[in-house]
Amino acid sequence: MGTLPVEITKLTSLVSLNIGHNALYGTLPSDIGQLLRLHNLSLEDNQFSGPLPASLFDLAELEVLILDSNKFTGSLSPDIQKLSSLEFLFIRNNSFSGSFPREILNLTELREVCWCDSGLNAAIPVSEVNPRLAVILIDGQYNK
Repeated sequence: MGTLPVEITKLTSLVSLNIGHNALYGTLPSDIGQLLRLHNLSLEDNQFSGPLPASLFDLAELEVLILDSNKFTGSLSPDIQKLSSLEFLFIRNNSFSGSFPREILNLTELREVCWCDSGLNAAIPVSEVNPRLAVILIDGQYNK
């Protein structure tokens, strides 16, 4: 149990940060975007809360973003389109608000996305979805 140390953002050569299932809480460091070489960010099944820091969307090399089963709030920024290498996005079981950003449709590398029970409005026309997207898990039961 504990918080994610701010000092972790000084590990600028880090390519994978997998700290799921560790009972961590609090907000993500505002300068997490300094981890420019990061390819995998897995934070699932913790108690992280608050909005996602804007700098998160500066991680252009990020391929895997797993935020499942936390308490993240706020909207999912249209800046998500800056994650140009993103292949897997899992944000289920959170407390986001607002609409799922249409800008996600600009992510040409995206293969799987799941926003089940994320709190986001999931109104995206099928005709606009990237045909390379292999799996979409929505489960509207707990979305808005």
